[in-house]
Amino acid sequence: MSRHAEAPEEQTACAACVRRSWLLGVLSALLDYHRRDRERLSELLALEDRELIQAIAGTRRAELMARHERFDPSALRAPAELSTVCRHDRRYPGKLTDRGAPHMLYVVGGTGRLRELTDGATVAIVGSKKPSDYGMEIARSLARGLAASGVTVRAL
Repeated sequence: MSRHAEAPEEQTACAACVRRSWLLGVLSALLDYHRRDRERLSELLALEDRELIQAIAGTRRAELMARHERFDPSALRAPAELSTVCRHDRRYPGKLTDRGAPHMLYVVGGTGRLRELTDGATVAIVGSKKPSDYGMEIARSLARGLAASGVTVRAL
């Protein structure tokens, strides 16, 4: 899976994945609009960068295409307490294989900690598209209890 040379332990994301992270940040408000329709959001996240800009940037399309082309990966540095790992690195979790999976992860505690979290027990909590306040509290309570027991929790 690795197309790139092994980078230092703490900063392992390649330029393309750093650019993707930047783009998702820039488009976050537009992507947030689609958060209730998980299928559509997954379809959008599976698009390549240029396709994603074409699909949702609207009147900002030309500006974002130009900024995307000029983007300098060194301009987006992770804070010192975070490590980065991208999908091209052998340490990227193998369980994240679907097309909509993140291109890059920010990790507190280094890639060793990421491996611990993804190698162990993992659970996904799936809920309603329009949960009640009670349902959200129950989900939070379940997640807290599972996490306190050492289980990695993913909300869907």
